[in-house]
Amino acid sequence: MWRGENVYGVVVTLFGAVLGWFGDRVAVFFALRSPAAVLWAQCRCPRTIVPSLLKRGCRDCGATWGLFSMAPLTATLAAAFAYASPQHAPWLTFVVTILLLGALCDAFTTYIPDETTLPLIFAGVAYAAFYGVPAGDVWLFDRLCGRWGGVAAAVVGAAVGAAVPFLVRIIGTALLKKEAMGLGDSLLLAAIGAALGPKQVLVAFLLASVLGTVHNIPRLLRQRLAEVAFGPYLLAAAIIMLLTGRQICYILFVAYPRWLAGA
Repeated sequence: MWRGENVYGVVVTLFGAVLGWFGDRVAVFFALRSPAAVLWAQCRCPRTIVPSLLKRGCRDCGATWGLFSMAPLTATLAAAFAYASPQHAPWLTFVVTILLLGALCDAFTTYIPDETTLPLIFAGVAYAAFYGVPAGDVWLFDRLCGRWGGVAAAVVGAAVGAAVPFLVRIIGTALLKKEAMGLGDSLLLAAIGAALGPKQVLVAFLLASVLGTVHNIPRLLRQRLAEVAFGPYLLAAAIIMLLTGRQICYILFVAYPRWLAGA
């Protein structure tokens, strides 16, 4: 017989699939706003996009959208969230779906639409006011009572997430004499910080840096590394932290220092 948690997991998974299916259609709007839209859509009939949202192509010219389906990925992540964080699973699925839109835009066009970041920052703070920070990271704010601890953690997490890439942008631009990191990355990490909290968002940024470096080593060796979209690495790090952030932080900030102290 099916238990309640199994039914809940199936419902959340279906919810993730629906969000991904709808995200496939919404991505077309962002693609058509960029000169690199041809990477996604072979259609240049923007007036027909709204009536065509329920279809995977243009009703006038018959062009299909060249974007892989998000539904399998969002459904899989929804199932993982239902197992790892049942209370926050629907919200986390929604957040990751929106972040995925931004990361895809960054990967194909090196542009992260503000519509995928700014609303999530404010929504993340509002969500924390009622349900707390999904990642449970209330570092430095655990003594605040009730919802204020969650609100403070979400606000500071968003602020830290926005500040770190911005500082990297300033320092990198001064050293390299060219733009080192876009402002969209700051807003993307700010939206992630509202869900992770201040400590975990710092770990997420470091993790994203490691992932980006390792993934681009072959291009560095061939000296073919030009502009790199950082959004996908931020998204991957955010997913890892949302699923296993507490365990990673325990290893980094508790277990490892104890091991060093006893060594």
